Amino acid sequence: MNSTRSIGFRDNTKIEAVFQYLSNHPVKGLSQLEAVSLFKDYRLCGTIHQLRNQDVDIRLERKVDDNGKKYSRYFIV
Repeated sequence: MNSTRSIGFRDNTKIEAVFQYLSNHPVKGLSQLEAVSLFKDYRLCGTIHQLRNQDVDIRLERKVDDNGKKYSRYFIV
């Protein structure tokens, strides 16, 4: 499912890049570690907050990895 929708963050390509990634990976979603690696976004929660302020419907899933470490994944709805 590829999305060509734009949310109008012309001045902030990082937010637009996260939006496009979430739109193009609706099943996989995005974790903080992936956001740092892909976009150098060290505050993914802030980016998600800005997207939600633009009426983008994003859900959060809390996960636990094989080593017992907790993390969150964000998905576009």
